[in-house]
Amino acid sequence: MYDGIKNAVVPTVRKTAPLKTKTGEVITDEGKQMERWVEHYLELYAAENEVSKDALDAVKQMPVMEEFVAMLTMEELGREIDCLANGKALGEDGIPAVIIMYNKPVLLQHLHSLLTTIWEEGYVPLSMQNSKILTVCKQKGGRSDCNNY
Repeated sequence: MYDGIKNAVVPTVRKTAPLKTKTGEVITDEGKQMERWVEHYLELYAAENEVSKDALDAVKQMPVMEEFVAMLTMEELGREIDCLANGKALGEDGIPAVIIMYNKPVLLQHLHSLLTTIWEEGYVPLSMQNSKILTVCKQKGGRSDCNNY
């Protein structure tokens, strides 16, 4: 319902340009453009980072901060819900922050119970592990180059 109202009231304006292949050829086919993004991210995240033992040994060991080890309290969760930012990208559930904030009295106990279970079991549901990658142009260079996003 929210998406339908938003689409009816606020039309989406998309600034896009055809992507280019690594060799500079323009890609106009939407499916091929998606394949180019996949190729770009596979290359971007494929690099293995190696850290030497000497570098690790040079890092000062910090004490364990108990406030980060303790389970989230309902009060802390309530404060975090109050700090949610409007206008950010929606998660997989498609629920905007304003809806969560408005319904905090009803949702707080349920969210706390869910997060407590996740904490205790050490397992995050797959739907909460997924993320969306939104490409945002840096406004430096052409919009056709994946590296400018």
